[in-house]
Amino acid sequence: MNEEVWKWNVNLAWELFTSGIYFYRKALNSKFEHQKHMYYKNGLLSIVTSVEVYINQLLISEEKWSKSKIKDTEIENKFEYFNVNDNLYKTSKNLRNIYIVHFKEKDHRYFDEINENTFLEAIESAQEIIAKINFNKKRLFPYWITGVNFINPSHNYDLVLLNELEFWRHMKYSGYLKIEIFDMTGNLIYNIDKYNKYKELYFEL
Repeated sequence: MNEEVWKWNVNLAWELFTSGIYFYRKALNSKFEHQKHMYYKNGLLSIVTSVEVYINQLLISEEKWSKSKIKDTEIENKFEYFNVNDNLYKTSKNLRNIYIVHFKEKDHRYFDEINENTFLEAIESAQEIIAKINFNKKRLFPYWITGVNFINPSHNYDLVLLNELEFWRHMKYSGYLKIEIFDMTGNLIYNIDKYNKYKELYFEL
């Protein structure tokens, strides 16, 4: 293994989304309002950005877009390209841009608008968009949008990004899967034709 590639930096979209989930859980356990807000703010920033990174990764690796085309294309047009609705995500992105990235308001809206509910909406909108993109591509979503992660004992028990097949096999043998997603040879198959059923899969996990 190339030691320059640390387990945590193998996939930026995964890193950002997982960071957001971590901040959400920390906020739930915090007793201090200023600390909760810190987690909400950093988590919202990570979650919203993870969607943009994920889409750009797909456009480069699968759709073969040039970096200049990606840079010149608005995120709304990228959503349209993948045929996904961005209404809820747009609200989260506006919160990120107005109150974090391009912060200009000097009143209490900064604290009021970024809260547990808007943070949770950002997480759910990110899950929805990433899942819908993969549903349209007729394949399973990346497992990490469920918030589930694994540790690597040989790497100081830090988080590790699993192979998708490893994850789904783990879920199957742990009894969490209520639908069959493997063929007779143990390969992943796609047999979900209704999005609501597809959505239930990552909500249940």
